Amino acid sequence: PLSNEEAKGILDVTKSLNWSIPASGLLLAGFCALAPVCGLIPWRPHILINGGTGSGKSTVTDGISRKLIGDTVVAVSLTSSVSGLRQVLKKDAYPVIIEEFDPEGKNGQAKSIEFFDMMRDASGDSETPTLRGSPNGTAVEYPCNSMFHLVAIQVCTDVKANLNRISVLSLKSNSNKKDPKASDEKWQNIQKLIDKNITSIDNIGSRLLARTLENIDIIKENIKTFKKAAHKHFGNARDADQYGTLLAGAYSLYSDCLINEKAALIYIQGYDWDEYTEGSSEDDSMNALNSILQSRLTIQGGLGMLSLTAVECIEAVRREEIDYNHINRELRRFGIVCRDDHFIITNNSPEMQRALSLQNNPPWAKNWKIYLQRITDDNGDRVKTTKGPISFNRSQQRGTCIPYDIVFKDEDNEY
Repeated sequence: PLSNEEAKGILDVTKSLNWSIPASGLLLAGFCALAPVCGLIPWRPHILINGGTGSGKSTVTDGISRKLIGDTVVAVSLTSSVSGLRQVLKKDAYPVIIEEFDPEGKNGQAKSIEFFDMMRDASGDSETPTLRGSPNGTAVEYPCNSMFHLVAIQVCTDVKANLNRISVLSLKSNSNKKDPKASDEKWQNIQKLIDKNITSIDNIGSRLLARTLENIDIIKENIKTFKKAAHKHFGNARDADQYGTLLAGAYSLYSDCLINEKAALIYIQGYDWDEYTEGSSEDDSMNALNSILQSRLTIQGGLGMLSLTAVECIEAVRREEIDYNHINRELRRFGIVCRDDHFIITNNSPEMQRALSLQNNPPWAKNWKIYLQRITDDNGDRVKTTKGPISFNRSQQRGTCIPYDIVFKDEDNEY
């Protein structure tokens, strides 16, 4: 396995590159450390190296990423098909590199969308495998547990669900028209550092893999710690998953010891993340929960006909306010059960689906459980699901448990 000194040398290389955002060096290093073991980690982040001609994209890909990831990598081009890649991967969790990910024309755009869909599936959200038919009439299962390394001049997607799973690492031009001699000297120094810390080390890819596997239990614990710290820093679960995982990978090159949450938070706060997290302050998991809670229910009870939002109904039931028995029955029919310290939202309810579809048919209108299960508490821990089916208005369903503190914390502090 690589020694601590040799592993730190990788960080020296990735941090020395001409990044638009300095933290990109850490994220690239973290990706290269984790990609060969992507099947062993719960969240699989992807990266996109982008920059103009002469920015060093090929040097990063061929001189750093390929050498560090080693023989585990599957390299394809955008002319390849998603179905072809799935057949190559089968059920194996290999990292994938796609160079020149700059689609042209309608066919290119359509193919890029298929790859983005595959990457979303690979990140770790979906429990549903991809099935394809075969000539003998038997369905073939193609799960994808890969981490993707894209290389492109431009970022060819503005879909939030894609950008939430792909960290864009932008390289600046290495040329300096005002001082070309200085820029040439800087680039030569980077090349020398790559030669010294990566190229000259025999079997660096396999030795890095051996180091990662030797420390995999520590790395997995550090991923949890970095996610909690990242949740406190970024304020949402998606960024915590993405950057917490990559930073734990980078930290594995610096140390083979466990890190505590305070130290992880200081590690994160040492870098500027504004450009990475721009537009991600609103997490879709909370948007999905808010959509459900703002759905209107009609209650026929002792006080006559009432029109209340789901969150008002939950509040009435947990505080046992007037008419709460009638309200509780309507909540159960809608798909919500109130317990002592939490409420449970069913995974499947025609009434809830109908109510959500009326709200401009958001992405979570048919499969809200995936979004709800990403919700985290103040400690960064994900909400729990029921251990088995429970009763919702005489129908047995599984559900997601939402602590009251997540919804009513501010209100409760006023009492």
